[in-house]
Amino acid sequence: MFRTRLLSGIVLVIIALALIILGGNVLLAGLFAVSMIGMFELYSVFHIEKSLVGATGYLAEAIYYLN
Repeated sequence: MFRTRLLSGIVLVIIALALIILGGNVLLAGLFAVSMIGMFELYSVFHIEKSLVGATGYLAEAIYYLN
């Protein structure tokens, strides 16, 4: 159990460093992906991830990041 968490933590730190070092559009795409995953998890708690309200939130986030 500990070994799995340690390895996943190391991989996530490497990915985060790569995104930060590359910066620009790569960092923007990474932040967009993390934001979408986080929003999906939050919406799952309230069971609105597949409703019109959820779709509106996803669309608003996409427009925000495209802006």
